[in-house]
Amino acid sequence: MSTKSSNQTSSQSSELPQASCPAYSTEEKLVECPICFTTLKDSFVTPCQHTFCYECISKHLETKSTCPSCGSYLVMSLLKPNYEVDEAVRIYEERKRKKRTRSNSYSIAADLQQLMSQVDNLSAEELSALIEDLKGKKEQRERTERREDQFLLYEFLQQAISKKETTIQRLQEELEVLLQSRSYLEFESPLLRQWKDNWLEEHMHSSSSLHMNRRQRIVEHFDYLEERFYSLHSQERKSESNCIGVVLNTFREDLYKFSKYSGLHCKAILKHAEIPNISNIISSIEFDRDSEYIATAGVTKRIRIFEFGNILESVLDTHYPVKEMVSPTKLSCLSWNSYIHNHLLSSDYEGVVTLWDAITGQTLSEFEEHEKRIWCVDFSKVEPTRCASASDDGKVKIWSSLQLNSVSTIENRANVCCVQFHPTVEHLICFGSADHQVYMYDLRQTKQALQILRGHRKAVSYIKFLNDFHLVSASTDNTLKLWNVSQSTVQRTFQGHQNEKNFVGLSTNEEYIACGSENNAVYVYYKEISIPMLLYQMNSENPLTGEETRDTTHFVSSVCWCPKRTQLIVVANSQGTIKVLEMIPGS
Repeated sequence: MSTKSSNQTSSQSSELPQASCPAYSTEEKLVECPICFTTLKDSFVTPCQHTFCYECISKHLETKSTCPSCGSYLVMSLLKPNYEVDEAVRIYEERKRKKRTRSNSYSIAADLQQLMSQVDNLSAEELSALIEDLKGKKEQRERTERREDQFLLYEFLQQAISKKETTIQRLQEELEVLLQSRSYLEFESPLLRQWKDNWLEEHMHSSSSLHMNRRQRIVEHFDYLEERFYSLHSQERKSESNCIGVVLNTFREDLYKFSKYSGLHCKAILKHAEIPNISNIISSIEFDRDSEYIATAGVTKRIRIFEFGNILESVLDTHYPVKEMVSPTKLSCLSWNSYIHNHLLSSDYEGVVTLWDAITGQTLSEFEEHEKRIWCVDFSKVEPTRCASASDDGKVKIWSSLQLNSVSTIENRANVCCVQFHPTVEHLICFGSADHQVYMYDLRQTKQALQILRGHRKAVSYIKFLNDFHLVSASTDNTLKLWNVSQSTVQRTFQGHQNEKNFVGLSTNEEYIACGSENNAVYVYYKEISIPMLLYQMNSENPLTGEETRDTTHFVSSVCWCPKRTQLIVVANSQGTIKVLEMIPGS
């Protein structure tokens, strides 16, 4: 999968552009929808600078193609979220709430003032009677407040008791599960029964260093692994099979895969001939079909193709490409065809998709229908002549390498940051948007999304299918999410890396997920555990002395697993440094 740097978004943000508001005479008019005449909700702005509720303008445009306020030509694709007005609405509602509170306070104060003016006209006897009456009301109010306080205290105690009883019940159930699981293992492995009393001492003496290293990793992440164990048991119980053996076998596999590797080792460094600098940002790395070549692209306006075997075997750090193609503008993404070995796709900042012959370095086709920068391109793995592009113009276009015009267009209400075809179903496609959502469409019917996956708090910068049923999404909200696309649910949220403004890369293989981070590090997650499994810091190197120093001013801008050698990851950072990392077993 190609990756890209959102440092590239400095000129055009990955978040939706802020639309300016038209000038209104009053605050009420500013936050009022011209269609429903109520306070704006989920406001969107037109090119003619009129703002409406999203629901109102959507219904209007179902039957008309003009702006309700001025009659200018208008369709859904021209609308943009108006975050400035949304903020104004929030401030307006807060101000109204405070105003109501002050009004209530002023009303009470006015009543007291009026009462005091009347008291001045009362006699001493009447004042005494009034005082006695007020004392009685005060005592009655105190009794009521004490009773209310007792009820509140009683309710608190009841809730606390209920929570503790629930906790005790849960702990008892978990303990029963653990005891049953242990008994099952002892029955399956008689040797465990012999170790039951002195298992720790014998285990420590007989264990290899590799095993001890894995054991240490399990101890360090015990709480998360325990959560996974109970989650598996809960899933099995819901399926009504309630087979302890199935749970234990699955969890044993999770323990193995999570603790198998102890770190990331730099196996090779790929340096370009020029001295690294800020203009060498690598936004995309792609392997060819057979994992024999890798292609890199970025703000240098060049696509460089290297022989991967030579990189691994060479003792030198500086490598020259076997082929180099020059683009007239900065490049954002690459995608290599899974069937046609020489077909390589690129996208650029001018909104052009280019199909290259990777062997000759010649341009085969250029597709030029997008109006703004393209963030992502992807070749279908099922239909080799089909590809897709995602752009800041809010459109996903489907192309065929056999024709210059797009086959179809999916219009989104916000910038589209990433796109990928389903790995086995040719008519399914997914894309991530700056409106924080992931969309799945059936290409046979593109008027409405098949599924909308909601959960991120910021722009979705990358999506990658893990398998036929699971999709991983990355966002600038510092998280990755694993989705079950058949159920439209979040299965797991991964946290640990830093990602708030830059596009830092995302890549998956069948078991592991790799992403970059804004602290200039690479993070690897195991798909069943929500915390990082491995971390590698991309240090900076002095171009003259070759000395490495810790540097968090740069960020990792691209990551890509090797399809044929799944323990290898190729990573690049915003300094232009490319490294081949290898997951190494514990030692």
